[in-house]
Amino acid sequence: MKAWKEFMEFTNLKGQVKNFVMLLMLTSFLYCSVYTILANFMYWNGNTLLFYGILYVLVIVSAYVYMLVLYQFLKKKRDDDLRVDMKACRIPLIMTQSVFFLLMAGGSFVSYLLMENQDLAFLQYLLTPILLLLLMLYIPWQVFAILEILNGKKHPLRILKDALLIILRHYQSVFYSLLALGAIAAIYYSCMDAMFEISISLVPATAVIDIMTRANPFLQLFTLMASVLDNVNIAIPAILSLLYGIIMCIALSFYYMVLICIFDDDIHV
Repeated sequence: MKAWKEFMEFTNLKGQVKNFVMLLMLTSFLYCSVYTILANFMYWNGNTLLFYGILYVLVIVSAYVYMLVLYQFLKKKRDDDLRVDMKACRIPLIMTQSVFFLLMAGGSFVSYLLMENQDLAFLQYLLTPILLLLLMLYIPWQVFAILEILNGKKHPLRILKDALLIILRHYQSVFYSLLALGAIAAIYYSCMDAMFEISISLVPATAVIDIMTRANPFLQLFTLMASVLDNVNIAIPAILSLLYGIIMCIALSFYYMVLICIFDDDIHV
């Protein structure tokens, strides 16, 4: 309890959690609205090149909004003693996020090509572990990369390298903090599967795309709400999804602060 109180005071989160939760909820709802419109368009269009093009723009724009959100967390943790030229951060962000997109969307695309080619299908055994590793690293790696950009670094490869080194240096703290988020998500999806037979399957080739575009606390709620008029029984899982989104936003408020403390080398585990 004492450690928790010290963490709240040290990060200046005391009395601010509600504000950060509302910020995360607002940006999440905005993203879900945009994604729902674009997803319907991409589904009906069926053009592969257009699909990846729209995904790329979506990932870049959402990453910029994500950076603005993390900037608020970083300012609060450092007691508002931070001034960043956000315009100067745009190019480094676009370049680093483009590398992420190339790795993950490219890996997904290659994986599907290998599935269709029986002669090269054995390469799936090499590619799948790489995709799973990217899947596990993406969230903390992206957060640390954005923090490096906010700290003034410009070169994308150096940003990605230094962000990855932080993960390797603080792997225990990074793993356990991410595990807490994973546990919340696992409980939610287990309940959805057991109670309403709404389940998801982990396919690395699609999961690496989903974590860039669908890792939003309220996206499942928006998906269900699209069908609620046709099926009243959807209302109950929709309410559960709303609660999950709120709980996840609360958890993310602490998670981002933990990662910022790791970034500032305040946590030694």
